[in-house]
Amino acid sequence: MTYNDALDYIYDSYKIGKRHTLSRIRGILNMLGRPQDAYRIIHIAGTNGKGSSCAMISSILRAAGFRTGVFTSPHLETFNERISVDGVCIDDEAFAGIAGQIRECERFLAESEGGLSFFEILTLMGLLYFARKHVEYAVIEVGIGGRLDATNAPEHTFLSVITSISHDHCDILGNTLEEIAAEKAGIIKKKNVTVLYLTTEKVYNRIQEICGEMSAKLYYFDKRLFVNNIQYDLTKTIFSVVCDYFSYKDLTLSLLGQYQVFNACHVLLCVHALRETGVLIDDRAVREGLVNAHWPGRMEVIGVRPLIFIDGAHNVDGGRAFCRSVEIYRNGKRHIVVVGMLKTKDAAGFMEVISQSADLFIFTRPDSYKALEAEALAAFADKNKPLIIEPDCRKAVSTALAIADLNTVISVVGSLYLIGDVRKYFAEVRK
Repeated sequence: MTYNDALDYIYDSYKIGKRHTLSRIRGILNMLGRPQDAYRIIHIAGTNGKGSSCAMISSILRAAGFRTGVFTSPHLETFNERISVDGVCIDDEAFAGIAGQIRECERFLAESEGGLSFFEILTLMGLLYFARKHVEYAVIEVGIGGRLDATNAPEHTFLSVITSISHDHCDILGNTLEEIAAEKAGIIKKKNVTVLYLTTEKVYNRIQEICGEMSAKLYYFDKRLFVNNIQYDLTKTIFSVVCDYFSYKDLTLSLLGQYQVFNACHVLLCVHALRETGVLIDDRAVREGLVNAHWPGRMEVIGVRPLIFIDGAHNVDGGRAFCRSVEIYRNGKRHIVVVGMLKTKDAAGFMEVISQSADLFIFTRPDSYKALEAEALAAFADKNKPLIIEPDCRKAVSTALAIADLNTVISVVGSLYLIGDVRKYFAEVRK
């Protein structure tokens, strides 16, 4: 199988749609010799902050000397981004070879089981690749939810991490935060360790209840979390933190945005939990890991004259976090927001939040069969704000650049599919 054959195989699986059972993927894992048992799994679920947490935790583990695999989704530019070891993406040859092996195994599935879905194939590829590369830890991001997500096929995990929980994918996960939390808490395994992000009392009580049922130890910040001395610039964030579990002074984080400071505090709690299980991670590794952690497409600066941010915020809470963060760097400058979304998202709620920060909107369309048309998205805009409709995302960005001057900040938000296209556009322009 060539790399292009592998992509055809993966794209062809789109027609199968989402699965709501783990039987197929577990059957394939058994055929493959249970590769997931060859390393310790750190499994990360949540609504927002999953990818950033993956980036920080894996960077800290690498700095501590552990060979570390990472599986995330979606990708921004190539499928290879989803699977990496020690910061290096899987190469085309290995990608093709492992996809071919998965396809061979798929032929042995019972007809009643049906074929593998898009996400099942990629998850299997990641789990198998990590075993072949002899990783010690695999940091694995949930796709959607947790309980029935393909990444939950391994029966044993070393650490379960639940990041910020808010309303998203409500048609699949439920309409209340408690229902959504219960689905995400499906990654909690018997007698493992679980780390929960700051949340509401009802969500905390539900997670605590599930941890009790699973005899899992829960780590959670109470109200005694003090973050101070925060310093922001366009290359880093410096902050200090004190809580009942740990204290650090003047940590340097390469990820930008106010919300990343609190994601980092959650990661520090994960480190504390790992240490209490006997994992050797010294403070040097923590500091080095935070400095070296990178996560493209989240408050990423891709231009400075004018200042241009791209951010994958695509739900209400993500929009709020983005708006709070962009104000730190905006310094009163005019704000042009290029926005495109998928029709599966709460466009009305997202636009209500983003409208508070934007001075001018340019509505566009992500390159996805699930994309919301630019005209339809524009219908949710604040009628008092000027707007432009440009369905072609590259032309939309070009339009923003043509309008902008040095007293302007441009932001591109609404969908990771859109962010991926815009990153490609800027990479081509700079060649």
